[in-house]
Amino acid sequence: MKKQIVIPVCCILSAALIGGSIYGVMKFNDSRIVVDVLPVSMLSTQYWSNSSSYGYVTSNVSQQIYLEENQVINDIYVQEGDTVSIGDKLVAFDTTLSELDMADKEIELQQIDLQIKDLNKQIEQIKANKVPENSSPSFDDFDGSYNEDSNDESGVNNVSMRSNSSAGIHTMAFMSGSGTVMPVNLKVTEKTEETEPESETELSEAEDVLDFSTEPSESTGTYEVLCTDETIITREFINKIRGCDADGSNQNDERAQIVVLKTPEHGSWITLNGSRIPELTDNEIPTRLGQFRKNGNKMSTYPKKLDGQTDILHLNGQDVVYCTPNTEITAAFLKLISGDSEGSGQTVVLKIKGQKDYTLDPKQISMPEDESVIDTTNIDYFIKNNGFKILEPETEPETEPETNDPGIIIPGDDPGYIDPGIDDPGIIIPGDEPGGDAPVYTQDEIKQLVTEKEQEIAKLQTQRKQAQLDITKLQKSIDGAVVTSSVNGIVKTAVDPASENSGIESGQPFIVVQSEEGLYLTGTIDEMQLNHVSVGQTLTANSYMSGMTFTAEITEISDYPTDNQMGWSENTNLSYYPFKAYIENADGLTNGENVDIMMDSLNADADAADALYLLKAYIRQDDDGSSYVYVRDENEKLKKQPVVTGKSLYSSYIEIKEGLTINDYVAFPYGKDLKEGVKTKEGSPDNIIY
Repeated sequence: MKKQIVIPVCCILSAALIGGSIYGVMKFNDSRIVVDVLPVSMLSTQYWSNSSSYGYVTSNVSQQIYLEENQVINDIYVQEGDTVSIGDKLVAFDTTLSELDMADKEIELQQIDLQIKDLNKQIEQIKANKVPENSSPSFDDFDGSYNEDSNDESGVNNVSMRSNSSAGIHTMAFMSGSGTVMPVNLKVTEKTEETEPESETELSEAEDVLDFSTEPSESTGTYEVLCTDETIITREFINKIRGCDADGSNQNDERAQIVVLKTPEHGSWITLNGSRIPELTDNEIPTRLGQFRKNGNKMSTYPKKLDGQTDILHLNGQDVVYCTPNTEITAAFLKLISGDSEGSGQTVVLKIKGQKDYTLDPKQISMPEDESVIDTTNIDYFIKNNGFKILEPETEPETEPETNDPGIIIPGDDPGYIDPGIDDPGIIIPGDEPGGDAPVYTQDEIKQLVTEKEQEIAKLQTQRKQAQLDITKLQKSIDGAVVTSSVNGIVKTAVDPASENSGIESGQPFIVVQSEEGLYLTGTIDEMQLNHVSVGQTLTANSYMSGMTFTAEITEISDYPTDNQMGWSENTNLSYYPFKAYIENADGLTNGENVDIMMDSLNADADAADALYLLKAYIRQDDDGSSYVYVRDENEKLKKQPVVTGKSLYSSYIEIKEGLTINDYVAFPYGKDLKEGVKTKEGSPDNIIY
């Protein structure tokens, strides 16, 4: 005999009927909407490189070198009146800051790649109707190796390294727990046949504690401190090298220090640049150097729990542990300080944030015989009650009195209930059926979530592109640390701008070399070719006057575009960068000749020629800055499609790097009828909006 299931369904059916009617009307209205789409091939263009460029032959060229912002001069190799040839060294710049910035950007790039990888994994999980797991490490999660293959026994994890083998300097950037990146330098002593063994410094014993009174020893112009992984770094020490008072006040960049922590067991030195270390927070506490490394070159913070792994520090003659009133204390911690035998206990001073110190003597604390009855106990409760919070004994739950009205009866709740079998399954809750799992998302939710993840990826890809551009720029700065002469001539100016009475004002070159012999070819390179042209390449040119063809080697390319376009073939929507090239065999050429430069010889950007450039009007941006278009999908319905954009072209087009092909159809992304899922039809070319 089957039980009747009593369910008040009238209201539910009414609500369902009304909701279904509204939904049906909306769907009916959407079904009547048709949005015009146009082929991408009709709305796009391509970059067409000029096959030639205009230039001229000249004997009067000069090289001017300016001091850029944040540049530091290491050495000037020439004096006024010196005769120089192409390739002679003129000046060397310090690249330390650029190398540190490079380390930052490389870590940023790696983090972006991991986030993109994780988002793609989440998309696959969503499509499989599973809750996505965020496995991408965040800056707050790092306590191990950043690279999967990294296994540094020294404990220096989560790093990005850039090497300058000639100087023996390695730039290493550490992830901090706050999400910032603080680069440091590792100076590695490399023995070669020409290198003398390093002499002993006056440092003889490793420091136990680095505090405000620590005085580094100066060796070869560098302040050094000998340490081990057990050396304790205090807040006062960090404040000192930051140029602050012991409590972190009165910060002064002129007082900041650069200190090298020598750790022989690791075979490397850690350089802490005080001017680059961020201000300490109230939650940061003294930390052993070994843990300092593992934290990503950052102080530890107040622990959430005191247990058997808690690090007990010996400071000022006391064994201390830093905690807060809410820090949980466990039986395992008491066992840690109690020792294994009688008399071996350890008295510990609890340095409690915002409260007086508390001396914890394990002999004075009684432990319950059954540790399972200990409840979560914070320091505040522990001190006030001189012990742990004890769990209340469990009691049997009260039974509900039986009633004559069974209400809703779930199958199996009644002792006399008989399973109705497969012919009458009764009430089956989704996911309870054998072998079945409740679906996590509806199809519409899956579609929405996937779109959101794709938009996140598009935004990250834009950030990745910017990081790559920054790295390219920094690498160019590092590679150009030593500037050489681009002309054969005489040094007319050579002054150190930092010297007193240099006479060099802002915006003036501090080195000028004027050509004295030979002929040069000057011209311009457009921005699309710039990344594929470098000093030392050879180009071909043809003289209008003599008709002769000759070659020239590029000796200099300006970092700045020119306002003076040199020929009718230049496109006004592109930037052009001046260059000069030395003509080794100038027989038959005369000063001032106009020439036609074969641009094909400059390795024009083949990728740019194949790139897709879409009209700006058909690209929109979300609030987070990510770009998207409305594209027709395989069902001829409208779909919001994230895209990765690139450079601008001719002021009217934007490069589409990912997310769209020449074979797609897109809609104008504005209008009241514009929504995902509506029907599409191919529109007229007359309706193109520019």
